[in-house]
Amino acid sequence: MRNYRQNSDIPSPINRSRCLTQNDFAALGIGDIAYIKAALVDGEEGFAIHSADGEALGFVIDRNVADAAARQHDLEPLSVH
Repeated sequence: MRNYRQNSDIPSPINRSRCLTQNDFAALGIGDIAYIKAALVDGEEGFAIHSADGEALGFVIDRNVADAAARQHDLEPLSVH
């Protein structure tokens, strides 16, 4: 076990994120996460479901249905505000 003597010795998640390329960052969560956000489509209020890379996956009227649809496809639903 490493003995950290100064705060600067502690690895920071921010420092590690700088090692990701733009493509790597864009690919984070693909296949694992679905983003759910309120949306207006053809004058109808509901919830848009998007993959981690922004691809539109679906649109439903009810938030609970959006969560269920994501989970049914083995994706973890996350809110976008």
